[in-house]
Amino acid sequence: MVVLLVSLVLAAGAGRSQPGTRPVDGWAYGLVVVSCAALLVRRRYPLPVAGVLGAALLAFAVRDYPGGPLVVAVMVALYTVGVRLGRRQALAAAAVAAVLVAARSATAVAAHGQVSAFSWAAPGWVVACLLAGMVVRARRQTVQALRDRAELAERSKDEEARARVAEERLRIARDLHDVVGHSFAAVHVQARAAAALLDTDPAAARHAMAAIEATSRDALREIRATLSTLRHTPTTPAVPAATARLHGLLGTARAAGLTVHTAIDETIAALPAPVEEVVYRVVQEALTNVLRHADATTVTVTIATDADGTRVDVRDDGLRAPQTDGGHGNTPGHGLAGMRERVAAVHGRLDTGPVEDRGWRVTAWLPVQS
Repeated sequence: MVVLLVSLVLAAGAGRSQPGTRPVDGWAYGLVVVSCAALLVRRRYPLPVAGVLGAALLAFAVRDYPGGPLVVAVMVALYTVGVRLGRRQALAAAAVAAVLVAARSATAVAAHGQVSAFSWAAPGWVVACLLAGMVVRARRQTVQALRDRAELAERSKDEEARARVAEERLRIARDLHDVVGHSFAAVHVQARAAAALLDTDPAAARHAMAAIEATSRDALREIRATLSTLRHTPTTPAVPAATARLHGLLGTARAAGLTVHTAIDETIAALPAPVEEVVYRVVQEALTNVLRHADATTVTVTIATDADGTRVDVRDDGLRAPQTDGGHGNTPGHGLAGMRERVAAVHGRLDTGPVEDRGWRVTAWLPVQS
């Protein structure tokens, strides 16, 4: 509406400053109105609207109307072209518009010998408006790119946070599975032994009950330490190092009635804490499977280190059974999957399977550099 009013005012006064041109009549005012009306759809169709304005300029030149009434509408149309279209299209439109406006001024000079200063400056204003639109477009693209980059960074941060939460949940699930599974398996065996010996050998029954108490106490401590990571309570007592807990783990297996042979390299205490923890968890899960699923009497635990890595080997003499997730028996669980995830986390390898004659083996190799 503003552009239309300004254009009508310019049309009304254009003839006075450009003598010899055709007076502005109804056709001229009609062209002004049509040109300004076309601006209503300039954002959706910027180039066609610019074409309409160019045709109107050409009609003004052919009918020898005074220059000036369409200049504002042309500048608005070209500004929109600069904002909405790419650089090549915008520059092409600028060249065409400048040529048309300059030709209009040159035609007026040839026909009447003079032209207003505003008409001479019109090509510069037209190009300036289009370049202003291109600058605004570039600035908007820069701002949008920065906004998109910030949103992408925020999404990446959220995804990373969700991945960390999922990884921590998986770690806690593995820890709880290992602690609860091993402890309950040991307690189950010891409770059965205590019940069987209660009448015939009270001393042995008391020894089994003491083992149950020690096993449950250690399990409770580990569970509290694991759950403290959920509550963020730093006052929870720290769990001993994995190497120190390993000897208690073997003692629990012996108390459950297994004969345990060991060949443990004490230098594992110098391993990185994550690798040392994996060693402990592999032995713990392997012994849990022996207590739960194997009819075994003897277990051999071998832990050796060299310059390349650490090798953990747990073998039992239990009856051979179809392989499941736990290794023995036919009750599926998460033990083997948890062991594989732990070993893979430190870039190691895990192999499980039956021994040639009788029993089952769990072998893990953990590289030193992990």
